[in-house]
Amino acid sequence: MHDYATQFKKDYPDVFLGGWVSLDPRKGIKALRELERCLEDLGMIGLAVEASGLGIAPSDKVFYPFYELCVEVNAPVSICVGYTGWGEGLPGGRGFYLEDCHPRHVDKIASKFPELTIIAGRPAWPWQNEMIAVLLHKPNVLYELHGWAPKYFPQELKCEIRHRLQDKVMLGADYPMFDYERLFQIWESEGYEQEILDKVYRKNALRLFNELGYKIEWESISIPKRVGFSLNSR
Repeated sequence: MHDYATQFKKDYPDVFLGGWVSLDPRKGIKALRELERCLEDLGMIGLAVEASGLGIAPSDKVFYPFYELCVEVNAPVSICVGYTGWGEGLPGGRGFYLEDCHPRHVDKIASKFPELTIIAGRPAWPWQNEMIAVLLHKPNVLYELHGWAPKYFPQELKCEIRHRLQDKVMLGADYPMFDYERLFQIWESEGYEQEILDKVYRKNALRLFNELGYKIEWESISIPKRVGFSLNSR
C-alpha cells in the first residue's frame, strides 16, 4: 500500500504532494521499521492515526515510539477526531468505541510531545467545543476539515474559523465524497471573507509544509530528505 501511494506521487507530482503512513502499532518493531522506511526511503509525509478503526486510543502508549520517531525527523501526525462511521449501525458498533475519537487524546499527545506537529482531522462533533479548546491551548495542533460540507459545521466552529482559529484551519475534502468544485462552492457560500478563505485554502497549509522542510512554490515542490536516524541506533 505504501509503495503504491509513493508511485502515485511519482506519476502525478503536480497534484499529489505525498501519502501518509498507516499501520498497526501493535506489530511493534516491524511496524516501527515500516514507518522508518516510509519516511526515509519513500519520502511519505507523516503518520496517519485512525485509532477508532484499530480499537486503540491514539494516546495509548503503544503509539509513543512512533510519535517519538516522527519528532526526530520533523514528520507530522494526522489524527482523526469526532464521530466515526466505523461500526455504525452494527451490533455493539462492532466493538468500536466513539471515545477513541475524543479530542482529549489529541490534548494528551500534544502535551506529552510538544515538539510533535499534530493535525487533527474532520469536525469533532459531538465534541467540537473540546476540540476548539485544544486548538487554542496547544500551539503544536492544527486542524483540517474533511468529511463534512462546511454548511453543516457546528456554529462554534464557523465562528472560530472567522476569528481565533483562522491561522490553524486547513481545507479538507474526502474526495470523491466531495468533488473540489462543489466543495469550493459551499465554502464560498458561507460568507467568509476572502482573507479567511485564502488562509483555509492554501496559506495555512503552505506555512505548515514549509515549516516541515518542504519548499513549496507555485512552480515547484522540493521534498525534504530525512536522514540521520536509524532504529538500529535506538
